[in-house]
Amino acid sequence: MPQLLLLDPNLPGQSGWEVLRWVRERPESNSLIVIMLGGDGSPAEKDLAHRLGANACHQKPFTPHELSELVKRICEFWLLGGSLS
Repeated sequence: MPQLLLLDPNLPGQSGWEVLRWVRERPESNSLIVIMLGGDGSPAEKDLAHRLGANACHQKPFTPHELSELVKRICEFWLLGGSLS
């Protein structure tokens, strides 16, 4: 079982929102950390993510380097108990 799941709300086929609902319906995934990497990072998107059970919601970075840096910060914060700053 993974410790961390990064989800894009705009997955082809099943949306990331549907995947999040499915994951949170399973008791065995209660300890799974789910981070949504959304398109606009709006308050409405963050609210939806939290209501559906995501641990956090971040705006999806534009470049591979920015994505790599965000994933590194997410892992340090959620898996190593660090800071997102």
